[in-house]
Amino acid sequence: EKLNFPVKFFYEKPQKIEIGSTYFRALLTTSQRYRDQQDEKMELLAYIYTFLQEYIDFPKLNVPNCIGRSPDEAAMLLRKQWKLENKPIENLIAVVEQNGILVTTFDISTTDIDAFSKKLYVNQEPIYLIGYSNNKTSAARIHFDIAHELGHVCLHGFDEKVESMDKEE
Repeated sequence: EKLNFPVKFFYEKPQKIEIGSTYFRALLTTSQRYRDQQDEKMELLAYIYTFLQEYIDFPKLNVPNCIGRSPDEAAMLLRKQWKLENKPIENLIAVVEQNGILVTTFDISTTDIDAFSKKLYVNQEPIYLIGYSNNKTSAARIHFDIAHELGHVCLHGFDEKVESMDKEE
């Protein structure tokens, strides 16, 4: 009611969403409870996204597959595909969103989590979400966190179960 969100959102059955792994840019000692909280927020965001697809034409996903490449190779391939040339990026959030990745900020009740990324499938279409902590306020820090998560999007398949890996992996 306060946000004027359509009432039908709360009564509709959500579209089919398959949940993948989440990559956290967090300290290794971060408790599972804090990680689970962010996962739940990302899943809710995915449901809202599927609802809003009826009203908004979101940009199509435009991310090169860089699995098996070095981070430097992946960065060059991404810059080429996104036509960024070799100059500083003024607004990384806008560039990432224009290429089909959702970016959001969340209240996070710990300083141990900086950012995270998640891959979901909505009606069998891949969707990437990047979330960053709003307790980091400098633009340089936010851009660093988003660039780090973008690296996960390009360099990993997201189909492996990160949660079951040990710290060395």
